[in-house]
Amino acid sequence: MPGLSPTEDGFPDPRYAWYVVFILFLAYVVSFLDRQILTLLVEPIKADLRISDTVLSLLHGFTFALFYTLFGLPLGRMADRHNRTRLMMAGVALWSAMTVACGFARSTLMLFAARVGVAVGEATLSPSAYSLISDYFPRVKRGRAISLYSLGIFAGAGMAYVFGGLVTEVASHSVASGWPLLSQFKPWQLTFIITGLPGLLIIVLMLTIREPVRRERVSGAQSGLSLAEAFSYIRQHFRVYFALLVGNSFIALANYALFAWMPAYFIRVFEYTPGQIGRTFGTILMVFGTAGLVVGGVLADARYRRGSLGAHFNITICLTALGILPAALLLAGGSESVQLTLVAGVVFCGAVSTGLVPAAMQLITPNELRGQVSAVYLVLTALVGLGLGPTLVALLVDFHFKDTMAVGKALAMVLSTTLLVGVLLMLTGRSAYLQRQREFTQGVM
Repeated sequence: MPGLSPTEDGFPDPRYAWYVVFILFLAYVVSFLDRQILTLLVEPIKADLRISDTVLSLLHGFTFALFYTLFGLPLGRMADRHNRTRLMMAGVALWSAMTVACGFARSTLMLFAARVGVAVGEATLSPSAYSLISDYFPRVKRGRAISLYSLGIFAGAGMAYVFGGLVTEVASHSVASGWPLLSQFKPWQLTFIITGLPGLLIIVLMLTIREPVRRERVSGAQSGLSLAEAFSYIRQHFRVYFALLVGNSFIALANYALFAWMPAYFIRVFEYTPGQIGRTFGTILMVFGTAGLVVGGVLADARYRRGSLGAHFNITICLTALGILPAALLLAGGSESVQLTLVAGVVFCGAVSTGLVPAAMQLITPNELRGQVSAVYLVLTALVGLGLGPTLVALLVDFHFKDTMAVGKALAMVLSTTLLVGVLLMLTGRSAYLQRQREFTQGVM
């Protein structure tokens, strides 16, 4: 089969394997672009649909998280049983079409329905991608491979701001010019429509991905294990999965809160335009988020290769802990340059877990359960991170500070607190993770 000529260790050709990771990375970029573009459009959507910060945060966060969760587990099950590439292609088609549909929304209910479609489509991607990558790469390279795929989170979110700000400005000019086909749409609606189109290219590229042999199986069955068996496996190794899944969820909460409210903070307090904060914050996400993921992945694989079985786990804890200080210092306020510098530090440290936690889980999870365990990971990340992150900031603004200009203080409080909680929760499972790694590498499933 083209592209799957095995190497001496039995894995596919490394060049083709990295090519597949690059395509998956592009898919993740597009998914986060479509998911996060809403955050740059907060003010015009609020004005047109007449909704509060809290309602909009629920629309952006909780609604997406709820349906991502409802469909995530069965789709993870499908990833363990069926062709993963076809599943992802169907998901890309769905979420891209629903992003375009957001541009046709004339009410909160219509926007809600379209966001549900985006959530369901995106729930197909990561369970399949993590499983595929683990079958393409030996254990000593998975940290880098999964970290490269995970770059899509920060590259996609960054592009949502850079590209979204640019599209918003272009869309505004187009509407102002009175183009017949565009005059019926608001600038924010045109932004959604344009943003949904790149998914077509991703579908074409995915046609070149071939299914690799499934490795590190615990049984001869080709249909995967049941959802009940997946939860049984997690319960059997509760301490380590609790630390990874729940601890990471609080770190994700900080990331999603930052993604959701940084643009509004600079627009309200420093009077940035959407285009200005889009370019600025988007660049920070792409540069410092990428740096955090690359540094974390390279360090973890290097230490793992030298025999440190807890490398992925330990580096996540250490680098995430470093982000607590700049997050707390955001509360003190300061000039634009100081605030942006602190944000860059938070982004760098917060990015590490998005690559290393999935890699750590793949290293201790049998092949038959990787899609489902990844789905549980993504479900908790969505429920706690995306579901609560944007909303906690909005609740503090609306009900504690009762001042829309206090969004920076609310954001700093949420970031510093949740990063600390995430690190402490992960520390509770450190010894259990080391023990599970020893058992797994010795063939004890």
